[in-house]
Amino acid sequence: MSDGSCRVKRFEGKTVVISGAARGQGRSHALGFAAEGANVVGFDICGPVESTPIALASPDDLAETAGKVEALGSEALFVQADVRDAAQVADVFRRARDRFGHIDVVLANAGIIGHFAPSWEIDDDTYRDVVDIDLIGAWRVLKYGVAAMIEDGVRGVVTVTGSGASLKGLANLSPYVAAKHGLVGMVRTAARELGAHGIRVNLIAPGNVNTDMIINPFVYGVYFPGVDSPSKEDFEALATSQNPMGQPYLEPDDITRTVLYLSSDDARFVTGTVVPVDGGQGIP
Repeated sequence: MSDGSCRVKRFEGKTVVISGAARGQGRSHALGFAAEGANVVGFDICGPVESTPIALASPDDLAETAGKVEALGSEALFVQADVRDAAQVADVFRRARDRFGHIDVVLANAGIIGHFAPSWEIDDDTYRDVVDIDLIGAWRVLKYGVAAMIEDGVRGVVTVTGSGASLKGLANLSPYVAAKHGLVGMVRTAARELGAHGIRVNLIAPGNVNTDMIINPFVYGVYFPGVDSPSKEDFEALATSQNPMGQPYLEPDDITRTVLYLSSDDARFVTGTVVPVDGGQGIP
């Protein structure tokens, strides 16, 4: 009986580029593709953004992800880069092609959440940073990724990380919701434009996921506005009650499994779609 060691890896010889790869969903995706044989290129800002109340990844986080990828036997290229800077994003894709020759899969995953406040009280810098990272930054990643695919004749795949906020309004998170809604239009338009090149573009819409972006006091306060210092247990109880499958949050690997499917030949005619992975949290 086979132990599975001879299983064909779905992404053997392919190259994936992932933004926001240092931790959370990005790290999970990097390890998922590495386990399936891909060369993995990851980048992350690895520094603070003043307009977000949640601490972002560090250079050590990025190095740790790179080490985990290499431990799985895959080639890794991990660098610090900011999706707000077009030259830095372009350089990531240049280095990826120089190292591996081509790019097959792009994951526009980097994102932040802004301060919690009504629409009319949010400051300009917060709105601009969230939209520039979550929406325009994703467009920059898509732009340079598909340009490389077209030039190299690669029939590739782009998956953009949206959110439940791509599909409904959330009070006091206007810039985040606006950016995540904008991604839906970007993906649908790009899918129409790129079909003739054999390039597929989809959006994945996770609900709550067990990452630093969700498991933190700031988000607990979003769930309990006006309550002094709600706990993780308070958050989990309320989030569980709001989820049809009784889950306060999913694990990053739950999202990775769907990203791998969308990037594989099993989904060869799936494009322009929005795929919720949320235990039914976003059911209208």
